[in-house]
Amino acid sequence: THCISSAASDVYKRQDQVFENYLKETLLELTGEENIEFRLINDVKENAFVIDNNYIFFTKGILKNISNENALISIMLHEYGHVKKNHVFQKKIKADKLKEFSKYNNIFSLLVGLSLSNTEVMFGTSLTINEGLIQDFLKNSVAFENEADDLMIYYLNITVRQYLN
Repeated sequence: THCISSAASDVYKRQDQVFENYLKETLLELTGEENIEFRLINDVKENAFVIDNNYIFFTKGILKNISNENALISIMLHEYGHVKKNHVFQKKIKADKLKEFSKYNNIFSLLVGLSLSNTEVMFGTSLTINEGLIQDFLKNSVAFENEADDLMIYYLNITVRQYLN
């Protein structure tokens, strides 16, 4: 049974590699980008994401619910938009700033609470300022999603025009 499971594992790895190569070749054809690698993750959750500016990840869960090749290409181009716009690096910088501001916020809130001898003010100040920082971070995330969508649409429009000509 060990040989059978090992053989099955090899088949799945080859299938994953075929899929990853297909995405890489498709991205190259649509955008001219050749420095992006794709990885397929064995996860039932539906997701595609970028961790750094060289890798785009797809879960097997998302593949089960993609209805056609155009949907797959749209998701791939959206994730490529995050790479092209350097969103991962920008989010890291924003998260580092958020962490730093949060530290100062906690000190400020503690000082306010102590000076007023009121723990409710201390917690209220901390929560209010942290909420504002988080909202700013999320607003930035929404902007990143919109930029990635815009780039996806740009490349899809080019593809459609080429197809029609």
